[in-house]
Amino acid sequence: MTAGWTQIRLLGRGAMGTVHLVERSDGELLAVKHPRPDIAEAVLATYRQLRTFSHPNVVGVIAIDEDREGPYIALEYVHGLSVGDLIREVTKVDEDVPASIVLRILHGAAAGLSALHAWNTPIGTGGWVHCDLSPSNILVGVDGTVHLADLDTAAPRDTSFEHRSVPTRGKPSYAPPEQLANGAVNDRSDVFALAATVGEALSRSPLFRDAVRDESAVIEVADRLAERDDVPPELVELLFEMLAPSPAHRPNSDEVRDRVAPMVERTSGPSLASYVQSFSANDRVEDTVPRLPIAVAAAATWRVKGAAIAATIDYLIQNFGEQAYGRVADHVSDRTIAILRDPVDSASWYDGRVVVELTEAAQRLYGRGPHSMARDIGAWSAERSLSAGGPYQIFRDKGLRKGIAAFVEATDDLYGLYYDHGEWTVRIQGDHEARCRLVGVKYPPAVMERIVAYLGRGIELIGGDDVVTRGTLEKNGFSIEVSWSER
Repeated sequence: MTAGWTQIRLLGRGAMGTVHLVERSDGELLAVKHPRPDIAEAVLATYRQLRTFSHPNVVGVIAIDEDREGPYIALEYVHGLSVGDLIREVTKVDEDVPASIVLRILHGAAAGLSALHAWNTPIGTGGWVHCDLSPSNILVGVDGTVHLADLDTAAPRDTSFEHRSVPTRGKPSYAPPEQLANGAVNDRSDVFALAATVGEALSRSPLFRDAVRDESAVIEVADRLAERDDVPPELVELLFEMLAPSPAHRPNSDEVRDRVAPMVERTSGPSLASYVQSFSANDRVEDTVPRLPIAVAAAATWRVKGAAIAATIDYLIQNFGEQAYGRVADHVSDRTIAILRDPVDSASWYDGRVVVELTEAAQRLYGRGPHSMARDIGAWSAERSLSAGGPYQIFRDKGLRKGIAAFVEATDDLYGLYYDHGEWTVRIQGDHEARCRLVGVKYPPAVMERIVAYLGRGIELIGGDDVVTRGTLEKNGFSIEVSWSER
C-alpha cells in the first residue's frame, strides 16, 4: 500500500480485481481498487476520464497511481451498505425494505445516472453509461446519500462492445436485452438495470434469474407488490416502463428522477440515514459496515454553541435558498433533524455532529470541491462577525496596525465561545505572521476548514493583504500558521 496509508481490510474481491479499505495519515478513509493485471490499463484509462467527473450520487475518483501491488485507483469510500446488503439482511429476518426507502434509493441513483448520462468528455460527446448496474454497486451511506459505484466498465453512450476497452454484457439478472445481445449500450440500458435492481429490493428476489427476459417474471413480482400497502401504484407503473424490452419505450434517467421526486415527498417513514444506521447499531451487518470513520467518531465527543449551527443555517438559506436548505436537511440523521425541528438557541450547547452533518450534506449537494463548503461558511461567518453592527466590528474599525494583535489574541476567546472542547493557544511570531494551536482534540475536516477560513478571512477584513493560512494536523491537535502583508 502507498506510503502514508494503512490497509484496514479487504472490502471485496471480484472479476475485475480487489478493493481494500485504507486509512490515510490524515484519518480519511478511502477505497483502493487494484484491477486485474490483464485489464488494468483499460480500467485505468476509464477512470482517468472519470476523474474529472463529480456528482454527489456517484463515487468520486481521488487518485490514480501505482504501488508495490500494481496500478490502483483510490476512490471515495462510502461508509454504509449496498442495496444487495440491505436485501440480504431484511431477507434473513423475513422483513421487506420499506417502499419509502426504496423510493429514496431510486431517486438518488436516478440523479447520479442523469448526471453521468449528460456528462461529456473529449472522447465521449454524448454522455456516459454505467453499463453494469446491480444491487451490489448502488451504495447507501450512513449519512443517507446514495452512490453509484464500480464504474470499471463505464463507457461513452452508444459504444458497441467490440469497441469498448473492457467488454462486458452486464450481470444477466439485471442487463437489458440489447446489452445481452451484444448490441450498443445507451442511457436506457442503465434505466432497465436500475429497474431490475429496484424491483429486487421491493420483492426480495431477482426479477430475472438468467438471460431470458420472461415477462411472466415481472407480472409475478407485480402481483407480490400489489399485496404491499406501502408501494404506490405509480411506482409499479414506472418500473414496468423502465423494463420495456425496447430502449425507445423506456423513460430516460431525467424522467425517472423527476417522476420519483413527488413520490418521495408523499411518503413517510424512516430516513435513509437512520435505516442504514439501524443495521450497524443492531449488529445485523458485521462484515459490510466497518467502524465509523475517524471524522464521525471525533465529532461525537464535543459540543458546539448554537450560534455556530445558526450561522450554518443562515449561510445555506441566504446563499442557496429555503428550498435548498430543506433539501440539505433531508440528508442528515434523525438525531440532527430532531434538534433542527425547534429554533436553535444561539446561547445553548448542542451535539457537535449537527454542524458537521449540515456542512457535509451541503458539500455533497452544492459544494464545488473537497471541504469548500466548510471554508465558505467560515469566511462568511467572519464577514458577519466583523461587519458593521457585528459583535467584533471593533477589530475591523481599528484596522491592521492597531487591530491585528488584538484580533489574533482574541481568537482564544472566540474559539471558546463556539466550541466546548480542546485548548486554543496563540503565539504571534512577528508583525506579519502568527501561529495558533488547538490541543486535545481532533476535529473533522468540516470544522477545521471552517476555523482556518474564519481566521484567514478575519485578517483580510482587518486590512491584511495576501493572507495565507496553513493548517497542519498534529499528534494531539491542530496548528494554524497565518501570514499577511500590509495593503
